[in-house]
Amino acid sequence: MTNCEFNFTGKVAIVTGGAGAIGRELVKAYVDAGAKVAAIDIMSPAGLDESPYKEHVAYFRTDITKAEQVKETVRKIIEWGGRIDFLINTAGVVRRGSFISASEADFDLTIDVNLKGMYLMSQAVSPVFIEQRQGKIVNFASTGGVVGFATTPAYCASKGGVIMLTKSNAVELAPYGINVNAVSPNAVDQTSMMAEALAIPGEKERRIAKVPLGRMVMSNDLIGPVLFLCSEASSMITGHNLVVDGGFLA
Repeated sequence: MTNCEFNFTGKVAIVTGGAGAIGRELVKAYVDAGAKVAAIDIMSPAGLDESPYKEHVAYFRTDITKAEQVKETVRKIIEWGGRIDFLINTAGVVRRGSFISASEADFDLTIDVNLKGMYLMSQAVSPVFIEQRQGKIVNFASTGGVVGFATTPAYCASKGGVIMLTKSNAVELAPYGINVNAVSPNAVDQTSMMAEALAIPGEKERRIAKVPLGRMVMSNDLIGPVLFLCSEASSMITGHNLVVDGGFLA
């Protein structure tokens, strides 16, 4: 069980990328905090088919880059949960390689999943939040949306877009009592997204050397910041990009 002081009893959360390492940890954390969770992904999440998670989690297979699929899934989630309180946009991809040789297909996929998918999910859920006059959206950006990294130009571009989408939506939705914020982790260890890079001899040590706190971010380091941004403790915070990087950008 997650050591969590937040109480979301009676709340319903959506977590995109719910089958990934980060998304799966967040799904569990919201259940531990009392919420029901709709896990969205194109793959079925593992480890959620046992108590206490199986009683409180529903999986919705959805391609978030397709507007009609997103709208239909949001409709089904409302039928299942009766309401939506939180949207956590974690789904993302990365394609590594030289900017000079990168393919158009890799660029399109990265922008579609990382930015367009987040746009479509937020667009579909926002009318529900507007009607309720409340709601919280947390978008996963990255330190790569603040500084440039070689070999991931499309990823950096997509995450920079996420930060500005967050700010823009925060301003537009604020009159309805809706908070929109972003979380920007540095490279997260033990995730499929980082597996290729960390397989390079010495790469993990090189990255850690740049982090003042002396280690890489882990998935569970993101639980507290995300739950905080969905809690009443953050009711006056919107349009903010919360960096979780061990001091990397300091």
